[in-house]
Amino acid sequence: MSNASNLAGFSTVITPPSDINVGIITAVSANVTNLDVSAGVVTAATLSGTTVSATTVSAGGSVTGADVYATTTTSNSLVVNGNNYPSNGSFSFRNLVMNGDMRICQVSEDFGISTTASGLWVDRFVDEFNGGAVTQSQQPLTAGGPYDEGHRNFLRLANTTAGSTVSTDYRSVKQTIEAQNVATSGWKYADTSSYVTLSFWIRSSVAQEFYGYLKTSDGTESRYAFSTGSLSADTWTKVTKTIPGYSNLTFNNDNGAGLEINISAFWGTNYTDSGVTTDTWANYASGTRTPDFTSTWNTTSNATFDVTGVQLEVGDKVTPFERRPYSVELELCRRYFERIELISVGAQSVVSSGYGGLNAPIPTLRITPKRAIPTATFGGATSNIQYFHYTNGVWTTTGVVAWFGTSNAALEQFMAYYPVASASGINYLIRTSVGYLFVYLSAEY
Repeated sequence: MSNASNLAGFSTVITPPSDINVGIITAVSANVTNLDVSAGVVTAATLSGTTVSATTVSAGGSVTGADVYATTTTSNSLVVNGNNYPSNGSFSFRNLVMNGDMRICQVSEDFGISTTASGLWVDRFVDEFNGGAVTQSQQPLTAGGPYDEGHRNFLRLANTTAGSTVSTDYRSVKQTIEAQNVATSGWKYADTSSYVTLSFWIRSSVAQEFYGYLKTSDGTESRYAFSTGSLSADTWTKVTKTIPGYSNLTFNNDNGAGLEINISAFWGTNYTDSGVTTDTWANYASGTRTPDFTSTWNTTSNATFDVTGVQLEVGDKVTPFERRPYSVELELCRRYFERIELISVGAQSVVSSGYGGLNAPIPTLRITPKRAIPTATFGGATSNIQYFHYTNGVWTTTGVVAWFGTSNAALEQFMAYYPVASASGINYLIRTSVGYLFVYLSAEY
């Protein structure tokens, strides 16, 4: 049957092997099987076990078990050229992790490529360690599996001074996702048939197995431990975990801590237990975060632990990494941490001046609205900032000891000020002899 055949207005089953070229099937109820349809239009029909090429299926039609133009439908999910499409949740902003490709690193503008301090370095990822010394850094990526996926940076933990206490040492990287972002994601988190999928790239200079875990904060704290599998030394490996819902899970629709993702190089035996089962939910306890770790990485000086491409998405399929524009990702990160340059001037530059008042302010700044009232940390050339007041015809200077800051209730404005009161009727000014002054505003967990 070929060349513009038109079957209309009947209800039947077409079963003989046939070839329809440039065909139009408009039957009200047609079940078309074992049929090759080329350059045709199928309307309101069900096709099963059928090869369909350059064909339109419309108006209620469905394709089951059929090859369609190098596209395959499998288990209610769409696969195109080997890539999964989301099976649940939103198509855009589906990655609940921020800065998963490690390209935003606001603090590096002031301290260079690395730091030995525990805490935030690459935006939204907090490094925790105890025992020995660890350097965390943002590194460029030039080759390998994650590079081929489009990643150009990774987060590195370097074991600059090896740990020696098997019980209390730890080294880990974590990001805490805001509770309301999980609550409104579309994940039916209390349903064991609803899933989220975690994926990331990992590399270690030491060949061994590592562990990580997810931890919830609202309601009864729960944790989900997982293994990276045994890694080969200096080899990038992509880890994928499909995680079901759990009846004990609760996520409040607020700005509190929701879901912590912890990817760990080592946890000492005070924090682990040999009886912990991976890939299942359980109540959280500090001493049962993961199974026991092999201590090789922790006791190896200058061992490295690299992570990039972290993605958490609703659904049971891992999809290509969601790459948002740099400006969008930066603004998302600034809800939790923001670096603001208050002063960047040369010698003898007046920053602020006034007459009377309680404090000597630097002009109010607009900031990205924060998750919560931020903690302000000042840095830069603070020792070169001077406070002057004018009394009896003489300018008197007092070196700045500390700076303070305050945010408005909407968390959209920030004012820095020097807390020495300038008495009513006294002129004052703030001057920098050289250098710059910046502030870090942190609303991280």
